Amino acid sequence: MSLQFTQQIRSLCTRYETILIKWLSSAKLRVKPSTFARYQYVCKKYIQPYLGNIPLSKLTYQTLENYIDYLLHYGSCTGEGLSSKTVADIYSVIKLTLDFAGSMNYAINAGYRLVTIRKQYSQTKVLSKQQQNLITAAASKNTAPADLGILFSLYMGLRLGEVCALKWKHISFSEQTLTVRHTVQRIPVSENSNTPKTGIIITEPKSQSSIRIIPMPEFLIHLAKPLYRNPECYILTGTDRCMEPRTLQNYFHRIQKKCRIAPVNYHILRHTFATRCIELGFDIKTLSEILGHATVSITLNRYVHSSLDLKKQYMEKINQ
Repeated sequence: MSLQFTQQIRSLCTRYETILIKWLSSAKLRVKPSTFARYQYVCKKYIQPYLGNIPLSKLTYQTLENYIDYLLHYGSCTGEGLSSKTVADIYSVIKLTLDFAGSMNYAINAGYRLVTIRKQYSQTKVLSKQQQNLITAAASKNTAPADLGILFSLYMGLRLGEVCALKWKHISFSEQTLTVRHTVQRIPVSENSNTPKTGIIITEPKSQSSIRIIPMPEFLIHLAKPLYRNPECYILTGTDRCMEPRTLQNYFHRIQKKCRIAPVNYHILRHTFATRCIELGFDIKTLSEILGHATVSITLNRYVHSSLDLKKQYMEKINQ
């Protein structure tokens, strides 16, 4: 019996669900807990319920195309379509699992490598300058540690989890710099989907480039100095326990309410910082390093879209 025929028989008799289980067991030994938690969530929520019972040999290009089309139109829990980015993230996991199956000598239909997902580019939402000024004034008035965290995101581009992981030792007042070394995340800690449990972990940021040193604006130095505590204490709590990202998000929502601003996600602070930097003429390489992006192309694709005010300024130069 030829090896190729044996592989085809195995693929005909093996359900995709079996590969998912084997791949997750392998990935758990190789990736960070936060990455594994994301893989496990995607497999259990999106992939296994729809494709798990299909034999490997039946995972053809057309089957996967139909699945992608379903996700784009009806894939969310409300019956609406998922974003193209979310679907692309799901399909990247599928490709990893099928690559794994191929390495285990299963006969895999090569069509899965040809499936593409059209990206949908949308304008990144940012705070208006008036909204930014209102939040800055509110957070600077009676600065508490949580206010400082909000300003770190708005004027240094820090992610939510990065702010929550900051300790006082990460700020150098003499050098006027802040070092990002860790991030706080809440991830699933129970593999039993019937009793979902989550836990807080403190880990390295999402990529090596996210470990970075950022010069601090002078006004943030002045706001931070009076709040200084033990170097080993977390900035947002003043203790040896970090603040949960959800707690800082809720605090930010209260600030918005106080400023009479319609509720927006915390991440808009980082988007606003990046957009203002572009408007001020930052070169892309520098901005990319400040934001901790893995590549300059991420910064270009996400933020280099001129605002209407900037377009008016340029067009006025033509008029002159």
